[in-house]
Amino acid sequence: MGVNEFFRLRARLVELARSVDADPARIGVLSTGEACAVALLLGRLDLLDSDERHPLDVLDRLGANWEKAVRDPHASGWQQ
Repeated sequence: MGVNEFFRLRARLVELARSVDADPARIGVLSTGEACAVALLLGRLDLLDSDERHPLDVLDRLGANWEKAVRDPHASGWQQ
């Protein structure tokens, strides 16, 4: 994944996370991977189905690119 692609993915994730943070029901329209990434970024694994609530199970669903896209805004304090 190139730098531009990464930053587009990161921006999309932050946009989705803000949307779900404002209205948690919106998580229902996301793909499973998007929902997992958003739930991790928000620290809200309770938003996921019960079989996907362990952080390691959620990380397994993401893959390397999405995991990096979650870790980067989390480390930078994206909600501040």
